[in-house]
Amino acid sequence: MSSPDFVAIGHVTLDRFGESTRPGGSALYAAVTAHRLGLSVGLLTSHGDDFPLEVIPPKIEVVSMPADETTVFEHRHEPGGRVSHVRSVASPLTTADVPEDWRDARADLAGAGGRRGRSDDRDALHRRRRGRGGAGLGDGR
Repeated sequence: MSSPDFVAIGHVTLDRFGESTRPGGSALYAAVTAHRLGLSVGLLTSHGDDFPLEVIPPKIEVVSMPADETTVFEHRHEPGGRVSHVRSVASPLTTADVPEDWRDARADLAGAGGRRGRSDDRDALHRRRRGRGGAGLGDGR
């Protein structure tokens, strides 16, 4: 199996706006955008059973780490502006979760992975990729 052109790493989320709930998360948005631009895409994420995987285009390769809950954000508009609260957080993601054959992807987006995101793991992934000549996001290239 070859490495995808683009790898998105981060939690897919459920975003609540009053009575409405919709899928979200920077990793999901980045993966779908890269797919629409014609790239082969891998998405590493963590979510609970309530996340609607059918919203992800079938050509995007998804690796899901098990979680008891999906990361959920609740958004409200108040007189002072928008207020957002984290209601639940899926399992943290680490570099050990990245499939070996994805580590040579030409580009990636490594999101925070919720409140418990592991920036040390994101940094390690970018250091590893820079050492191989990859152009990971945030590495100054």
